[in-house]
Amino acid sequence: MAPPLAARVAERFFLAVPARPLKLAERAYADEARRVALDTPSGLIQGWRWGDAPETVLLVHGWGGRGPQLAAIAKALVARGYSALAWDMPGHGDRASRTNLPELAAATAAIARQAGPLAGVVAHSFGLATTLVATRDGLVPPRLVGIAGSALLHRLADQFGGLTGFTPRVVERMRANLSARLGFSWEELEAATLAPRLGCPALLIHDRHDERVPFDHAVVIGRYSNAEVVATSGLGHSAILSDPAVLARVADFFPPGAARPQVR
Repeated sequence: MAPPLAARVAERFFLAVPARPLKLAERAYADEARRVALDTPSGLIQGWRWGDAPETVLLVHGWGGRGPQLAAIAKALVARGYSALAWDMPGHGDRASRTNLPELAAATAAIARQAGPLAGVVAHSFGLATTLVATRDGLVPPRLVGIAGSALLHRLADQFGGLTGFTPRVVERMRANLSARLGFSWEELEAATLAPRLGCPALLIHDRHDERVPFDHAVVIGRYSNAEVVATSGLGHSAILSDPAVLARVADFFPPGAARPQVR
């Protein structure tokens, strides 16, 4: 009855991040890290750094996620000879708010500039879209791992409409409103545009039974990026982050790092 009004309501839902307190195990992982304050265009945000090796791997969480979710991956990378840096994205945390993909990407690119020598990026879920868009802001990942990666924006918008009941007409108007207000075109941010420009070794690990991001996302993004696609089974969207075989596969994707000499 009122598509313009419905599109404004849809936009508020689309940009709303669910609050997510850390689980007990995640808090324990966070306590093992060194807390750091990271400067971004959105202001200072909370980060966690594991290890003290000279080269760092960035750990990029997904929409509604938290940095310490990726701590098991951090530990595997530290054992491989790297430091690992994770953070809570703008709009995320115990008290979440609203954010958008360009803001997440700008924060990620800014953090990469502060991280020191960069060995690569490991991104979970929507963190893969964030990482790809961050390459427009200057991020140059030497290696990229996507785990349960989500970066097909047109599919995500359609999925949002299906979950919320907003019609395709309303979703398309919402997309146009966001594009005009935030100053981007959706095509510029699509994996089809950005993934072929990566120019770095890439690995995509995805579960065939992922309940949130279908496995064929990895297949399609793999074609765009010339990435190796590794399929798992029975891990879903979250347990894949702590599976021993997945952790070993991620660590092996990075050459053995040079640990920082210990001062005696």
